[in-house]
This record gives sequence, C-alpha cells and structure tokens, in this order.
Amino acid sequence: MKFRLVESFDEDEFMSNEEELLFENYLFEMSNVRGKTIKIENIDFSFYFSSKEDANNQHGIRVKISWNREKVSSKLLDGYMELHGEYKYKSRNKPNTIPNEKDKNKAREFFKKYKVLFAAVWEDKLDQNDLVAYLREMINFENLLNNFESITEEQKKLITQAKDLKDLEMKVRENNIFNMND
Repeated sequence: MKFRLVESFDEDEFMSNEEELLFENYLFEMSNVRGKTIKIENIDFSFYFSSKEDANNQHGIRVKISWNREKVSSKLLDGYMELHGEYKYKSRNKPNTIPNEKDKNKAREFFKKYKVLFAAVWEDKLDQNDLVAYLREMINFENLLNNFESITEEQKKLITQAKDLKDLEMKVRENNIFNMND
C-alpha cells in the first residue's frame, strides 16, 4: 500500500479518503486510550494522542476522539479536539457518532484538567506510556512526576514538589519548564 504525504487540507471537511489513509498510517505512532480503561475518572469516549514529533509538526496540540468508550480504532474515530484556545472539536467527514454539546463539554473539561500532562507529552518531557499508566492508575501522581525527562535538575526538583495537577501547571508556567501550547 502506498501513502502520499498531504501538505494541507480543508479542516472544515477534516479528511478526504486519501487523507484518511494517511491518518491511519500515523496512528501507530500514537497512544490510544480506551475510555473504559481510564480509572482516574469516568469518561464516555476514547482517544489517541501523541508527541509533537510524532505528529510531524503538521498541527497544534490535539487529540483524536472516538465517542465509543469501549474500543478505539482508526475506523471508530469521529474527530479531533484542539488542546489550546477554545478547545474546538472538528468532526470527520463521516463520523460514527455525532456528539452533543454536553459530551463535547465533558471532553473539554477532561482535557483542560489534564492539559499540563498532555502538553508534557507533546513537548517530549513525558513519555506517552507514563501518562497512560497514570490515567489507568497503574502509577500514582508522585511516580508520574519522577518520570519527567529532558529537563534540568532544578526543573525536575520543582516538578516533583507539585502537590496536584493545578500546582504542577502553575510550576510549569511560572518557571517556563515547557511550552503549554496555549
């Protein structure tokens, strides 16, 4: 199977058939999270996310969403949500599910709450697998903080002293530890 790189596309239509093939090809580089496996919170959707490098810098920070919490695959993806600005949601051409505003708002709340962690993955300061382990309660917050990488010793000390997500985000922003991609 051959893939052709697409330099740009009309985001209002999200994807053509060719772009869907390209999209599926890149999914193997992304972490997938089934909503039912998340233990830290109860969510009604599944999603893919990646680092900026894996996204080939083709877009800003975002997650690809399936409104099915039981499973996730490229065929089940319904759209994506930007994790910056207004956290806009864009549907695929032919989504499996069209979310209502309440569902989109719940997703926005979830991603805003954990934005600092998704931004850390995006900026290659936290491994995708560590974030997934945290969301599944396989590691606790303290262990997650110890897994930050590619930062100075001073930054690591600040991060490991964070009491919770809000405190972590405050430390990251106040000390410019990494880009929050607002």
